[in-house]
Amino acid sequence: IRELIESGETSRVEFKSEREKNIDFAKEIAAFANGSGGYLLVGVEDDGTVSGVSDPLKFEEKIYNICSDSTRPVVTPELWKYKIEGKDVFCFYISPGFSKPYAILQRGRERYYTRRGTRIQEAARDELLRLFQTSGQIHYEVTPIIKGRYEDIAFTRIVDFFRHNQINQIDILGWKDAE
Repeated sequence: IRELIESGETSRVEFKSEREKNIDFAKEIAAFANGSGGYLLVGVEDDGTVSGVSDPLKFEEKIYNICSDSTRPVVTPELWKYKIEGKDVFCFYISPGFSKPYAILQRGRERYYTRRGTRIQEAARDELLRLFQTSGQIHYEVTPIIKGRYEDIAFTRIVDFFRHNQINQIDILGWKDAE
């Protein structure tokens, strides 16, 4: 943990004071889950000074309440507690999420965040599409093609696919271009 603190904040390490607003904790947690994961060290100031957590039990409950009440889907970070310079420091590990994208509920609306270097930002439209696609929630093979025409379909390629697909053999006799 000392090495993490001495190395400073990175794209995968964030320092937070226990006095931060709940929404700021929620944004960090969602951003880590939407990315490559990371460590949230609470009780460490931005400059690496150890400030500690004054009431560890209360603060642990606060973070887990933020996760269950403010993130969708719910994120459950791992927690390690340390004593540094006689002060309690929490290290939360947020793994890369499997159910991306992760949102936070803010004023009744879902907002999505990503991490860029040591900063978090609301996800841009293209990032959000990428997150939905990598999670398997967008399937291009079943997405309607707007303004698509019958003439645009390459039946020879479709027939060729099914002719050589040994897993899902289907009867293609009688199909256009199947002969």
